[in-house]
Amino acid sequence: LATRFAAARRVMELTEALAVPLMMATLALVAVVGTVT
Repeated sequence: LATRFAAARRVMELTEALAVPLMMATLALVAVVGTVT
């Protein structure tokens, strides 16, 4: 159980670390699509 909790915590930390670049990439993609169309 402790190992599973540690793994879940690690995944949460990775998700938080990736959230900002992912959001920025999504916004950039939306801006590009909006500009093209």
